[in-house]
Amino acid sequence: MAVDPATIAKVATTIGKLGTDENGRWIILTAVLTPLILILLILSSPFAIFFSLFSDGSNNDNVSVQSIMLELQNDFRQKIEEQQSDDKMDYITTIIVGSEDNILIDNSVDVLSFFSVMNITKDGEQVVYLDDKGKQKLEEIFWEMNIIQVDIDKKTHIETTTDNKGTQSIKTITTYNKIITIKSLTTDEMAVKYGFSNEQKEILKEVMLNSDLIMPAEAIQEQSCRYNCGISNLSRVGDDNK
Repeated sequence: MAVDPATIAKVATTIGKLGTDENGRWIILTAVLTPLILILLILSSPFAIFFSLFSDGSNNDNVSVQSIMLELQNDFRQKIEEQQSDDKMDYITTIIVGSEDNILIDNSVDVLSFFSVMNITKDGEQVVYLDDKGKQKLEEIFWEMNIIQVDIDKKTHIETTTDNKGTQSIKTITTYNKIITIKSLTTDEMAVKYGFSNEQKEILKEVMLNSDLIMPAEAIQEQSCRYNCGISNLSRVGDDNK
């Protein structure tokens, strides 16, 4: 919608008059500084993690923290698939702790929230821009909160068979069952693990509660789809590889 030039002139005249008055100057100053202060408060708070950018110091474009998380999630899936495709096993059982339908749990918001609160309240470091060191710390937190535990269950039994001539033969049968247990930790579990104070826990709670309002909607939709769409083939329980 076009703005009437006469309206612009009236606004400019009003601002000019206010500028000559002490109270007017305070009004203008407050109107200008208030949004700037709010922006600075957000960028210096744990909420800034949801707008965070990574730069490796080169001339390449900055990478969003959501892109980093998607890359980590893809690596996570790949590690699980590698364990599931072990053709040396007779059986492979995948257990996803805390998932009723045995579908992978996306704990990206938990990872980002915990990383941000720990960085700011414990280490005194900002999270708006991540360098190589900050990116490495985020990756370490991700893998600490997304665990793949593998156990091999070996079973041996004796099998006796008799042929048509009445001759018995004894055979020892050994089967191997790989049990893949996947755990995706929450912020509450990490807060206990790291001994967060009550104040840190409250801040963590606020970040989690408001993450949906702050995190860009398109990032949430893309992340959810790429992580969960077509993922059912990962959650095989009691799958027979042979």
